[in-house]
Amino acid sequence: MVTIQQGLREDGFEVSMVKLCRWFGVARRSVYYRPTKATPKVNPALAEPSNDETEHFKPLLHKLLRQTSIQSIRTVLVRKG
Repeated sequence: MVTIQQGLREDGFEVSMVKLCRWFGVARRSVYYRPTKATPKVNPALAEPSNDETEHFKPLLHKLLRQTSIQSIRTVLVRKG
């Protein structure tokens, strides 16, 4: 859209971006705002879990896995029974 505007300006026609967008049926925001994908920034201190956090959550994780596996076994037995 900008190249069209520049071409018209070179030919001596001053046309606003608003008019060009109306003529071509394009939303102005799609012309003005181009999405850019920034590279993710990783904080090294947060990327690796510390051993303290891992050891703290291990018992909870084991308990959770045990409970969910027991519940799924019960569900299967009830459905078959």
